[in-house]
Amino acid sequence: MGAKFVYVFDVDNLEGRTWDNNGRVEDIATGSAAGAVAAYLVTHQRASTGESLLLKQGRFLNRPSELYASVQGLSELNVTIKGQVCFVGNGTLRLPDESL
Repeated sequence: MGAKFVYVFDVDNLEGRTWDNNGRVEDIATGSAAGAVAAYLVTHQRASTGESLLLKQGRFLNRPSELYASVQGLSELNVTIKGQVCFVGNGTLRLPDESL
């Protein structure tokens, strides 16, 4: 698949885990993955637009973290992630037209 890392997410408990590319260092809070997870949950009707989602990570390192996600919009989703994290960037992801 060409993936550089994996993010494992428990959809029932809203808890995720991810590691560095070598699988040695686990991350305690991954905002970029939380954004994708929030969009996934709304797209697959596991959450509603406008709902505040509490996503957990880091428990297995005894450093539990909480990220708050919110998704706005219908056909074009706007995802916001909040928590005790450091801002590293922002951007727009445009997916191909599903009718193609």
